[in-house]
Amino acid sequence: MLKKLIIFFGVLMILGCGYKPVSVLTKEIIAQNVYVDVVIKKSDPANSVAIKDGIREAVIKRLNRDLSSQSDADTVIIANIVNVAFAPTSFDRFGFVNAYEAQVSIDYKVKLSSGEPLSIIATGKSYFRMNRQVLDTIYTDSVITNQDRYNAIAEASKESFDELIAKLALKGYKLKKD
Repeated sequence: MLKKLIIFFGVLMILGCGYKPVSVLTKEIIAQNVYVDVVIKKSDPANSVAIKDGIREAVIKRLNRDLSSQSDADTVIIANIVNVAFAPTSFDRFGFVNAYEAQVSIDYKVKLSSGEPLSIIATGKSYFRMNRQVLDTIYTDSVITNQDRYNAIAEASKESFDELIAKLALKGYKLKKD
């Protein structure tokens, strides 16, 4: 009985303080039909494709929104790659790199359903291991494969998108307060 009473008062406090999850706040600021595009960098087109795939997947899975053409979209998100970098984070006992961190910085240009344009820079990181040592053999190849690179950039771009959503939710909360 005491446990139910504590849970009841806990839920009452959360609801009474005006708490709203980020998903509710983003529904109020990002419309159902979303157009996503990434400006392709001529110097590194492969990264642009990975980032575009990561952002599109995040829009569908995390926001539960529909992708649409630019003419049918209520919200438009254009991403410009600011920086993509890889840094070693761990070394094996022989001194070779066996783990990396991918960091992606993206400048998002967002046109909301209200017509208000926003520019937000968000950063995402992804960590991944290079497990290429077989038994006790020294395998000196710490080169990042194309698949590892693609996956790391896509995951980092999803994290960057999460940061964008958090900033948009905060903006939505401030607009609602005013």
